[in-house]
Amino acid sequence: VRGIAAYTFSNQMLTLMSMSDSVEYICRSAFYKCSVSRVHLSAGLKGIDDYAFYGCNGTNFDSEDFALIIPEGTTYIGRSAFYECQYILGLSVPGTVEYIGPYAFYGCDSIGATADIQVQKPTGEKDEEGNDKYEVIVNTVTGYITFGDGLKYIEERAFQNCLSIVSVNIPDSVVYVGPRAFYKCTELESVTLGSGMTFISDYTFYKCTALKEVRTSNNLEIVGNYAFRGCEMLESFEFNSVKQLGRYSFYGCKSLVTIDIPETVTEIGYGAFSDCSALTTITVDTANPVYRSEGGLLYQGDTLIRVPAGLTEVRLEGSPEIAVDAFRG
Repeated sequence: VRGIAAYTFSNQMLTLMSMSDSVEYICRSAFYKCSVSRVHLSAGLKGIDDYAFYGCNGTNFDSEDFALIIPEGTTYIGRSAFYECQYILGLSVPGTVEYIGPYAFYGCDSIGATADIQVQKPTGEKDEEGNDKYEVIVNTVTGYITFGDGLKYIEERAFQNCLSIVSVNIPDSVVYVGPRAFYKCTELESVTLGSGMTFISDYTFYKCTALKEVRTSNNLEIVGNYAFRGCEMLESFEFNSVKQLGRYSFYGCKSLVTIDIPETVTEIGYGAFSDCSALTTITVDTANPVYRSEGGLLYQGDTLIRVPAGLTEVRLEGSPEIAVDAFRG
């Protein structure tokens, strides 16, 4: 058997599915909303198609610590492949996987969680009827998410509403992370973006309310619209060689105190730093050809465009033109 055909076990009830290592493909919706307690994936797997395990929210992928280990040799994970599979604590994606499709792990809200797992272990003794005796051991398991260096594409909403992910390290091989990829990952605290990423898509980290730290490379050029909107704990951002900041890109980042804009930034979208209530200072590199700062205020040419919301007193030199939303939020 080289593959499990489309819809084969859709909406079925199974206890165990153990795939032989000859299985290379799990086709579209093969286990769609299948009630299966345990699945052993083929070591020869090459592809996991769209909706393959969609809604299998009680499935353990053959791991005592409830981890999903994608087999080495797998090259893609399709759209909504593990949508709302809520028994995945750990996720390991090997370097052979180049593509993670839209909604692939949407709503897998246990990835990264810490949980106490009960495991039955044989004691080596027999009961009165000659059956093996077991004892229950409680193991504390800490979830995780890892990507191999080889991954290229993480499509839109791939990890949206994964509410327990704490840290994400995007490898240098990744060239695209789609819109809303980590939207509302509310426990996400730190992100490292690899050197392959030249832009952050719209809404990528929208409402990641625990996000404190973002590490970027010098190759990052564009921060998309609403990319970090509502990241209330974000304390700093490395702009490095960024050229463009999208609309509302840092709106509602209430822990930002200072912003240092390099000479490379030539476009700042509407409301980029609105509602940043702790912000007191914006500085601009003196070599910047479009923007400048004076007294911690942001100017575009001779027009005042942003007064940091955290300032309690503002002194203007001369009579500059003032943009209509300069004092807004």
